[in-house]
Amino acid sequence: MQPGTTHPSLIQGLRSGNALTWTRLVDLYGPLVYAWCRRAGLDDEPAADVMQETFLAVSKSIDRFERRRPGDSFRGWLYGIVRHKIVDHIRRRTTVLSAIGGSSIQRSLAQLPDPTTLEDLSDESQATTESDLTALVRRAAELVQGEFHTQTWQAFWLTAIDGQTATEAAGQLGMQSAAVRKSKSRVSRRLREVLGDAD
Repeated sequence: MQPGTTHPSLIQGLRSGNALTWTRLVDLYGPLVYAWCRRAGLDDEPAADVMQETFLAVSKSIDRFERRRPGDSFRGWLYGIVRHKIVDHIRRRTTVLSAIGGSSIQRSLAQLPDPTTLEDLSDESQATTESDLTALVRRAAELVQGEFHTQTWQAFWLTAIDGQTATEAAGQLGMQSAAVRKSKSRVSRRLREVLGDAD
């Protein structure tokens, strides 16, 4: 499969309004966005609201995404949007609770995260754990698995994920070692297409 034919890159697909690409974006990054929201101290419902607001903001501003400096990434850009949406949510909630008043409201206010602290978290790498990245790669793998024959996928999984050698995987699958290496390469290339311009 040639890059950009059946499956456009994530950024190109988002910019063209490709519905499948938008679904993939939410499938791939939704759990990470939700994890960022929960880590910032939001409960389930507010985290889900902020996640929706984030993807709405992405849809309105994807044309402005660009890599200006080495190290710029889609994930970092997305984190910036999430951070701002979290701060907006906390400020709105604080305003509403302050207007209502009362001792129980004051206790609720005291439990809200400090928005100024969240704004200081400008580096996405501080918010993304190793398990977040592993989950992101696994979700990407789940999205592309159906594009490959079962044996090709198994060869990739046994070598890239389970850590078997090409020879070990070949023996287990009844393949040649060269075919296992080729399978691993094909699937890895596809995963790079899915994650590559969105890292």
